[in-house]
Amino acid sequence: MSRNELLAALRKLYVDCLINWDGNHADQLLTSDDSAELGWGEAYVLRAFAEAYRFTGDVYWLRRLCAHAEAVLANAKDTPEGIPFDPVYADGFLGWGTDRYSGQYDEYMVHDGHICTPIAEFAAVVFADRGLHDAFGNDATRFVRFIENHIASKWLNVWDRRRHAAQEFAWGETVRNWGGLDFLPHNQYAAFGALLLFLDDVAGDPRYVSVTAAAAQTVYRQKAVEMGEYFRAHLESLPGTDAYAWKYHDTCGAEDTSHANLELEFVWWLHERGLVFSDGDMDRFARTFTNVMWNGDTADPRVNASTDGKGDWTGGKTTWGWALLSRRQPTLWHVLARAFLSNSEAPTGSGLVAMGRLLEAGIEAGASPPTRGGAERG
Repeated sequence: MSRNELLAALRKLYVDCLINWDGNHADQLLTSDDSAELGWGEAYVLRAFAEAYRFTGDVYWLRRLCAHAEAVLANAKDTPEGIPFDPVYADGFLGWGTDRYSGQYDEYMVHDGHICTPIAEFAAVVFADRGLHDAFGNDATRFVRFIENHIASKWLNVWDRRRHAAQEFAWGETVRNWGGLDFLPHNQYAAFGALLLFLDDVAGDPRYVSVTAAAAQTVYRQKAVEMGEYFRAHLESLPGTDAYAWKYHDTCGAEDTSHANLELEFVWWLHERGLVFSDGDMDRFARTFTNVMWNGDTADPRVNASTDGKGDWTGGKTTWGWALLSRRQPTLWHVLARAFLSNSEAPTGSGLVAMGRLLEAGIEAGASPPTRGGAERG
């Protein structure tokens, strides 16, 4: 297939799957108050709506995102009902928690960041466009004020605290066990860093400043840059590949392909704003995929489940962050497009995010864009 043929086939698959998914699957986690379900499920629903709007220009998808955001934020609370929790959570900040990992209610930065990033992205899109602001400005303002006052403030409030010593290290970053960036797997602070970037976009927008009558925040960008620089300092060059290598956490092995999506989103959005990461950095991340993680077969492309290429070949199912890098690497675009077209399983929300980003990259690269009728909803 030529690139245009691949693009047309991918678009048809995307449109068909998007409509089916929206009607039959998108609302499954809408009423959950478990941050694990929201973070590893609903966050992709919100992202899929954002990508569908970006590709189609149809405000139906923004209305869907807005309705979901309203429901998710309405389920936030200070402390859980009927679940043991540490008194540290009775702090006045609303949010979500889960007892899935420790058996006791915990609030995790990665969940909060992952859930709220597409909501903040929605707000940034709305404030940047006068027409959208007229339609969605009140909703966007309400969402951002909630995220600023509860989610961002909660974590920034404990940013400089050290709650435990190194010998007491435990995975994850709960409010109870906060120990700073050195104690976090890289993907977990990356999710929060991504949220801060979109909050920074909104907080500096004149429309938002005029509505809230508040001075623009600067701490959001400062902390996002701090996290980006921390991550960059922990990257290594893979000999003979001109690619980057990094670990899930510095105490263990290579990052897996799935969790790396969170880091790559953060890296990409920093780079878009001219922060921390250069064009050369982005090309090295892309070569991690093409030179290390891809099996080298264009007809039957497989993606490794580990960024060091030493895992199994199931990594192609979760590539929503990697798809952003397809704007810089045609081979990466081709591999992911073929991987989706050859997959017999219907894509999940995260798969639809990846497909939407691939379509955007394919059109931006100069391939003839197909007509967009059919992906729009009334």
